[in-house]
Amino acid sequence: MWVGIQIQEWILSKWGQAGSNLYVSVSFVVILVVVGGYVFYDAMKTGKSGGEDKAFPSGFVLQSINLPPMIHFKTANVRISMWFTIP
Repeated sequence: MWVGIQIQEWILSKWGQAGSNLYVSVSFVVILVVVGGYVFYDAMKTGKSGGEDKAFPSGFVLQSINLPPMIHFKTANVRISMWFTIP
């Protein structure tokens, strides 16, 4: 985190607010590309394996906790506490 602050302060002093905005925007795009690439890779892997996606064991544990209010997702046929979906 300290390195990011130093980079941001350096860019701000060198190129001003416009450079700072550009740095933040480019960083955001890079993060989106990395996450999108991972999702695409996972989708391709799932498609090649016959379309069956494996669930994480922690998902079943969270579904077993009954902490109202509960939300039901019809498509996935999953019932889970709203408190686990908010974060």
